[in-house]
Amino acid sequence: MNAEDTAEPMLAITEPAIEKVRGFRAQSEDPESQALWVEVSGVSDGEYVYKISLNELHGARQDDVVQRHGDLAIVVPGSSSATPACTMSSQDPLPTATCDGSTAWRSASAA
Repeated sequence: MNAEDTAEPMLAITEPAIEKVRGFRAQSEDPESQALWVEVSGVSDGEYVYKISLNELHGARQDDVVQRHGDLAIVVPGSSSATPACTMSSQDPLPTATCDGSTAWRSASAA
């Protein structure tokens, strides 16, 4: 089953970050099928650690949250839906996420 889109965003994402992710996505074989997946992969030093990747949107399950930003879909797996609200921004050259005031991730593998 596929997840349904949510009207209430879990992840705030700035326009420069959206454009950066779209640039990464455009390099894939089938960019229109790709979504940005954001999930908690653990905790380090009292802060959440996130796994950020491009994966096919059709892999989203019923309990996953799908958030849309124009043609960009962001999937937060259901197991990660209790995480704090985050803001994704683009700080050249790498995308950065901030959750509860601290940097949660900054990685070239973000997308």
